[in-house]
Amino acid sequence: MNNLAEHAKRSRVAVTLVRSLRRLARPGRFLVWRTPIEPFRTDLIERARRAPGVPFLEVASGHRRLSPDFVNLDLQPDPEVDVIGDACSLPFRDSSFGLVWCEAALEHVPDPVATVREIHRVLKPGGWVYVEIPFLQGFHSDPGDYQRFTLEGLKRLFRDYEVEWSRPCSGPASAFCYIGTSFLATLFSFGSPWLYKIGFHYVFCRLFFPLKFLDRWLIRHPEAHRTAFGYALLARKPKSPSNTLPC
Repeated sequence: MNNLAEHAKRSRVAVTLVRSLRRLARPGRFLVWRTPIEPFRTDLIERARRAPGVPFLEVASGHRRLSPDFVNLDLQPDPEVDVIGDACSLPFRDSSFGLVWCEAALEHVPDPVATVREIHRVLKPGGWVYVEIPFLQGFHSDPGDYQRFTLEGLKRLFRDYEVEWSRPCSGPASAFCYIGTSFLATLFSFGSPWLYKIGFHYVFCRLFFPLKFLDRWLIRHPEAHRTAFGYALLARKPKSPSNTLPC
């Protein structure tokens, strides 16, 4: 048993290393979302897993699986996708999930109000929803990119929930890196979409990337929300006083 556990651990390390090397091959991806702060994402999943027999849902999961406990839903088929479906009309029964994860998805749905309503419907009473959205990230169709929300707009969108907190998840430094990278890629691509992609993903992002780590401090500034790259929100469907997920 010890050998099996050790082998499984080494396999996980190898998979993590391969994924990291793939990201390094396109360092522009590092400008999107990920800041070296806020361990609440991992903490949230771990605490949610302590509720036995309660399934979790990720809306627009793409190519990843956050945890074996998650049911993955996406519009496109993928080995990691369990259910192909529309976020605006979730193919699940009422009160099916204890946690719904919706990361970088609401900007891609044509009707975010319907999506938020559907999440509310499929959550168990007292169930939790975790959301991340971009703010100053540029247009990125996947397959469409329809809207942005301010922090106030995000809280209003979830006004039928009990909002635990809402705050920047990726701060002003990441926004500066993204905009600076895009500006230089536009300036020096001379009208060529191909040169723009090369410049953005492989050249200019390398110049700006180190500045991103300033968000470790800047994101805590009381005015960071004004120029944040993205926001996060944790809320729950009323009402279950026994829920103790992190704030």
